[in-house]
Amino acid sequence: TFSFGYQNPKMVEMVSIGIPDCYRGFMWSFFSGAVYKSVIEEESYSDLLNSIKGVDIPMKNMIEKDVRRSLPEHPFYKTERGIGHLRNVLCCYSVRNPIIGYCQGMNFLAALLLLYLDEERAFWVLSSLCEDIIPSYYRPSMVGSLIDQKIFEYLIKFYMGDISLHLENIGISLSIITNSWFLSLYVGILPLECVLRIMDHFYCLSKDILFQIGLAIFKIMSDEILSTTSLDKIFILLKPPFSFDTEKLLEISANFDIPKNIVNDIKNEANLKIIQDMKSNTRLKKVNYLYKKTSSWNKKYIDALYGVFHSSLSIEDNNLMNQDIFLNIFPKLFPFWNEIDQETKLLIRDTLDETGDGNLSIDEFIIGCSKIYSENIETRCEFCFDVFDIDRQNKLTVEYYCRLIDIFKMMYEAKNSRGIIFVREHSEKSYNYFIKLSFKRATEDGTTVSKQNVVSEIIDNDLFLKHFKLTDKSFTTPFQNILESLYYGSIV
Repeated sequence: TFSFGYQNPKMVEMVSIGIPDCYRGFMWSFFSGAVYKSVIEEESYSDLLNSIKGVDIPMKNMIEKDVRRSLPEHPFYKTERGIGHLRNVLCCYSVRNPIIGYCQGMNFLAALLLLYLDEERAFWVLSSLCEDIIPSYYRPSMVGSLIDQKIFEYLIKFYMGDISLHLENIGISLSIITNSWFLSLYVGILPLECVLRIMDHFYCLSKDILFQIGLAIFKIMSDEILSTTSLDKIFILLKPPFSFDTEKLLEISANFDIPKNIVNDIKNEANLKIIQDMKSNTRLKKVNYLYKKTSSWNKKYIDALYGVFHSSLSIEDNNLMNQDIFLNIFPKLFPFWNEIDQETKLLIRDTLDETGDGNLSIDEFIIGCSKIYSENIETRCEFCFDVFDIDRQNKLTVEYYCRLIDIFKMMYEAKNSRGIIFVREHSEKSYNYFIKLSFKRATEDGTTVSKQNVVSEIIDNDLFLKHFKLTDKSFTTPFQNILESLYYGSIV
């Protein structure tokens, strides 16, 4: 974990004055931890640079759009040499850290670094910035940035309660205005001279300077903000870039102390809430997606099975359900499960595993369950056929046809929501005779049956339906009570 471990009164005084240009690159590189990082990492910058030559990396198009928008007023970025250095750093980092890849805002940070550092050292400072100093700012979730916005909202309320109340009454969320300030570390928000001084504090002393500068901006503009009552005018007023005097801004920012204990409490509380909100949003998006993929199956049941899936996994499972977890969880979901032989259980699991990688994703799990739980008899029948169509040739022998009928029959013998039990009492001899006659009706070549013929035999043949007393082709699912129990939390 990154820590600013070199602070002393002399250092604070020197950084406050401003690091001379000739030392700035070295100081940023040293105090950010980039010097150490470049030595201990196995993959060198030159290795990464060679790996991207002539290769289309995933983020290249997005990077290409942004490299010419990065400090465009600076002479260095009006040259192809400057653009090329920036492109290399950003592309190499997107390959080094594919979890982050490339996020908008990183181009400004890298562009600033390249004014004082060569490509390689700029790359390692950017790596330290994204991975150690503010590690959760540039991840897809941006959870670090969201947490710092919660902290900044508290600080505005603490130091300038009148502004906080004024913005609240107008109906403005502070983060809409200030989130870009923090993500860019004020690059492009404030004059370059001012940004360099902020970065001196940021790399060499503390990231608290981000909060202090934000507070100073609101302090300087407090009268204008309080006299503006229009939502549109507030946005115009606080739209960057700003042109504050650097010394005045830094002087005002130094008056704001950042209360560590309170900030840590806010951070912990906000972190938990943001993660919970993100999980809820992720769950809602996935449920809506699977609602479409399952031909508009009941959202309540999809949500219930989503909970079952994730509650059965540990962090090490990487959001995938392996065979052991599957065999442990399914008896709780299907009343006929314990009556099935082990081979058939594994065949059912393999049928759900559409990718064939040995694990079930949330999509495979819920889409498969929707077929088993389906109120449509034809859907269930097709699923049972797929279970025993092992080589996916759309053919079943009489042996597997008999096993299909057994599984199909078990599904109907579970209790439905009205408590009715579909009981089939037949002697083994008459039962087997009936199945063989059914097979003869369904087969075309005398040895195998196709899915279409099986569905037709079971669904459309009145003799078959009467034999099993299945007179209602759109009956209420026998598993509805299980799904209701899952949804209301009484199972698993």
